[in-house]
Amino acid sequence: MAVSGAVISPNPYISPCLTAPRPNNGCRKQFMLRASSAGRSSDGEEGNMITWKEKEGWKIDFSGEKPATPLLDTVNYPVHMKNLSKQDLEQLAAELRADIVYTVSKTGGHLSASLGVIELAVALHHVFNTPDDKIIWDVGHQAYPHKILTGRRSKMHTIRKTSGLAGFPKRDESIYDAFGAGHSSTSISAGLGVSEFSL
Repeated sequence: MAVSGAVISPNPYISPCLTAPRPNNGCRKQFMLRASSAGRSSDGEEGNMITWKEKEGWKIDFSGEKPATPLLDTVNYPVHMKNLSKQDLEQLAAELRADIVYTVSKTGGHLSASLGVIELAVALHHVFNTPDDKIIWDVGHQAYPHKILTGRRSKMHTIRKTSGLAGFPKRDESIYDAFGAGHSSTSISAGLGVSEFSL
């Protein structure tokens, strides 16, 4: 599977790492991924997955090999993100996206749901003091970026395998998983229960 990048404008109301729209020119751009069945990138050349920043935003070129993720390699837990600048957080999100695409291309799993919350996961773990502050995911399919940022990156290749990581948040897997959401629509009741329990 090959994935090539294209630049798109994100919805600023869903992406907390991005600034509010600027007058007359929209907000910062973000890339989207397009899969193809060929083993080569869109320009026909083979090579590593490369993540780079251009004037209009971050781009990704995926050919199936492990991406270079120099900033993500320094983040094992959310505490490692606390002093990152806004530009570093954008780079971290781009590298996290590349890493998830690579991992899921090998293991299968919940790709689109996880890619849709990368900036959200980065922002939540940067701003809040997890695991003391609890994050409850409404859709368990969205947990991959959360798992990578909370010390489980080295085990991501075991997702969907016997005795491997769960594809969803799982309380006995990590202190960072406050609630074991499976699919959706449980976060409000779970949050109310967690807050009642902690009082």
